[in-house]
Amino acid sequence: LDRQGEIAALQKALEISPSWGKAVRQLAEVYTNSGELEKARTMLEQAIAQTPLDAFNYGYLADVLWRLGEKEQAIERLKRAVTIEPGYDWAWSYLRAWSRELKREDEAITIVREVVTKRPNEARAWLLLAETLNRPEDLPEQLRALERANELNPRLLEAHIRRAQVLAEAGRFDEARAACRPAVFNGDWPVRLRNAAALVEAESGNLEQAIEQMRAVVAEEPNNYEGWSRLADWTRADENRRKDYLEAATELVRISPNF
Repeated sequence: LDRQGEIAALQKALEISPSWGKAVRQLAEVYTNSGELEKARTMLEQAIAQTPLDAFNYGYLADVLWRLGEKEQAIERLKRAVTIEPGYDWAWSYLRAWSRELKREDEAITIVREVVTKRPNEARAWLLLAETLNRPEDLPEQLRALERANELNPRLLEAHIRRAQVLAEAGRFDEARAACRPAVFNGDWPVRLRNAAALVEAESGNLEQAIEQMRAVVAEEPNNYEGWSRLADWTRADENRRKDYLEAATELVRISPNF
């Protein structure tokens, strides 16, 4: 918690290596957290001038600009970030969220379509398209994109999980359950897929089955934070499950005591 010492160390690092992106971003984050947004902005703009192909600098600058209320410029910096580095998940996530807030969702969709056009054989590009298409009328295209992602990479968990989620949201629960049991894993389904299967049951209104399934998962994987978190959510309001809720809360504290 020695802020001045932290700043001095980072400044020394940049004195030795002025274009070191990690040090620039960490120092900018210190300034951002202390409310010195203009300092953070200046540092990041200078870093971008020195290393214009460092996508992460654009992402950090976008965050600062958004906090400053310069939302149009923030969106433009995120567009630049994902153009340079299509795998920059944080930038995609915030580009989608901010575009929705500004009612400019079509711009995010256009950008991700460009990525798919340039990288048609990359599974994650199709996954990005599916994650960006989130309107009810987009469901058929979402499913086609996810199918293509898993054709290219049958073990891409995120695509299987996303497929289960969108099918459950559409009320197509049998298909969602099947999406959590892809044949490629030969019955040995990863924990994240088993978590997703329990979530499908909860979404369908079958909460008892969801709890039973998730308890089986955490029994085998006791450090499964998502599993315990869901169990806490599902048992919190049930007077008859106070013991279960306390157990889940206790496990969450054990796994992440500082959260």
